[in-house]
Amino acid sequence: ATTSSWKIAKANAVVADGGCANNWAYGFNCGGEMMIEPIEEAMRREAEVMDCMSGVLLVHSVAGGTGSGLGSRMAFHIADRFPESALVGVSVLPFLQGDVAVQPYNTAFTIASITQACDSSILLHNNDAHRV
Repeated sequence: ATTSSWKIAKANAVVADGGCANNWAYGFNCGGEMMIEPIEEAMRREAEVMDCMSGVLLVHSVAGGTGSGLGSRMAFHIADRFPESALVGVSVLPFLQGDVAVQPYNTAFTIASITQACDSSILLHNNDAHRV
């Protein structure tokens, strides 16, 4: 029996120092603006090796600024850039007792954005995922 493994090419991993200070607006406007080009370039490289890019799965958290703000910004950008591909947002909701004071606001802004930009949304509660 043969097994195959799925992995991301190291050349297509996009990383940056720092974060977005637990601030949805900063992640959406500042962090998002800086990261759009490298993320889009990595997506383009992945799409070029496919016969058909039928969908994009966007997995992100919603408590802090990077996952919520940058995740929301990328959802809108991916929907605009790849309109022929289905966009599914998987949003990881914060722990019930988190240490980020603004996580309810980040969550509300993110859910509003994701439901606008994505074709389908899946909400995964961090408390439940932590038990798996």
